[in-house]
Amino acid sequence: MDKPQTLDLLLGRGRGDAPAITGPGRTALTYGDLRSMVARTGVALSGLGVGREDCVAMVLPNGPLAATAFLAIASHAIAAPLNPAYGREEFDFFLGDLDARLLVVPAGESGAVRLAAEKQGIEVVEITGAENSPAGVFEFAGI
Repeated sequence: MDKPQTLDLLLGRGRGDAPAITGPGRTALTYGDLRSMVARTGVALSGLGVGREDCVAMVLPNGPLAATAFLAIASHAIAAPLNPAYGREEFDFFLGDLDARLLVVPAGESGAVRLAAEKQGIEVVEITGAENSPAGVFEFAGI
């Protein structure tokens, strides 16, 4: 039986210039750039007081940005992606059950998940993707 692989080992295997994440109409994000983004995400999460034992809930539409956000967050904390189609009651339940420390949503999100997070006192951080950047490149708004 093979030893379990960690995200660090998996992300470290790709050549720096090799494509890691692709998306329609976008240039590929390389492993080197993905590793840099994972490191920047760790700094940002640490600055928000989030550590390895903390749960970060994510409500993002499927696509390269969700993939890279999951990899980056899961490299530094417990990443918990939630279905954007959930209703208020489901978000209330899951955010409470997860004991989420932070919620990551797309920029401009103002729906049921934000209301559920605010009710539970969970900090909300918006994520943005740059139009002219490779697939999956993101930044946390205001951080």
